Formats: sequence, C-alpha cells, structure tokens
Amino acid sequence: MKNGGHFCVSDVVIKGELPVSLKKFAEMYAGCVAGAVQQDEYLDVIKSNGFTNVEIKKTKVISLPDEVLEQYLSKEEISAFREMKTDIFSITVVAEKKRKDTEMTAAAKTKKILILCTGNSCRSQMAEGFLKSFDWELEVNSAGTKPATQVHPKAVQVMSEIGIDLSENYPKMVDEFLNQGFDYVITVCGNAKENCPVFIGKVGKQLHIGFEDPAEAVGTEEEILEEFRRIRDQIKNEFFNFYKGII
Repeated sequence: MKNGGHFCVSDVVIKGELPVSLKKFAEMYAGCVAGAVQQDEYLDVIKSNGFTNVEIKKTKVISLPDEVLEQYLSKEEISAFREMKTDIFSITVVAEKKRKDTEMTAAAKTKKILILCTGNSCRSQMAEGFLKSFDWELEVNSAGTKPATQVHPKAVQVMSEIGIDLSENYPKMVDEFLNQGFDYVITVCGNAKENCPVFIGKVGKQLHIGFEDPAEAVGTEEEILEEFRRIRDQIKNEFFNFYKGII
C-alpha cells in the first residue's frame, strides 16, 4: 500500500482465552473464531506495520450458544469456558499508511465537498457514500433543496450490495450548510442545479454531474432494482473520475 493510503478490514478478535480443544476444529477456523487473536494484539500488529490513526469503527459481539459448543466440547469444558468469561467480537478497523512529512503537509489540505440533490434520498446519498469510500480524508456531506423523510430503501439496498452502508444516513436540508465554505459544491440532478441556493461561505468550484432519478423507475421489483444498480454504477464511475482529478 502506498504512503497515505487507507484500508478497512473486518475480523474476529477475542478478550480472554479460548479452550485449547475448541481451536482444533476446522469449522471454528473457517468461522474465524478458533484463529482469533487478542484484540489489543491485533491492533498492535497493525500499528507495528507502519499504520497510524488506527480506529475501531464497529464492534459486534459474537455469542457461541451451548448447542454450537456441544458439537466440540464436553459439558465440563463448556462450563469451564463460560467461567472464563471470554468475549468474542467482530470488529471493523480503519487505518492509514504513515505518510512522509511532505505528504502530511499536502494531506492537511482536506477537501470539503457538498453534494446537492432535490430529496437527498438517492443520488446525492450514493455519491456521498462513494466519495467517502474512495478517501476517508475527504470531508463530504450531501443535502437537498426539498429533503425526503428517509434515504430511499432501494438506494440503501444496492449500496449495501457493494459494501457501502447508508442505513444510518438521513436526508438533510441544504440550509444547514449555507454558512459553510466548500472546495466543491456538486449538483447531481437538474432540479437542484436550477434552484441551487446561494452559498454565503466560500465555494471553490460549483459543478454539475447529472443522473437520472432511479426513484422514478417503473416495472417489476427486479427491473426497478436494476435501474437503481445502473444509476449506482454510473455515480461510482463519474465520481471516481472526479476524485482522481482532485487528488
């Protein structure tokens, strides 16, 4: 990985000890449980390999019910395991490859980007998700001139298919950002372009990268989903080209 690059990884770690007999079974290795290392040790390995800003973004407890353990351990071993109070977690970790001093200076100039749409429920949300996935250092927000009540469920679904989580996103009113300065303000639908608000703060460049609204698609459930996927892929390609042009 090049200096300044970012990575995101999900893995299973533990706090405590696993029974030796549990580690012998291939099924537990396949589930990443038997081979799990201590959480602190896992993070130290990442840091020792030249990564900085190591951060756990998500933590999920993994429970091993007795009916599963009974396939591998005796009742006495299960009882002993419970007394050990070992915690097993699935964690998602992000980190950055350490930069050289000259690269750190350039990285300090974090780009601020605002993406505008009408409802802030589909296209602008997907564009925000893609830009953040390209580079954790970008400061990206999206908003709408007439925000919907929620992010479109099908937008959440098709982005989840490629590993980008929009489930906790919500539409925002553009007024929240009028007094802020941005390097780029990008409109992604014609309606927002025609009614783009005047920004009081400094705006480096205003761009328009337009896409059809997948929420207007008609047909069967699968046909509508395919339209969402088509627009999703267009947004990914166009915004990756934009990203390459600003780094």
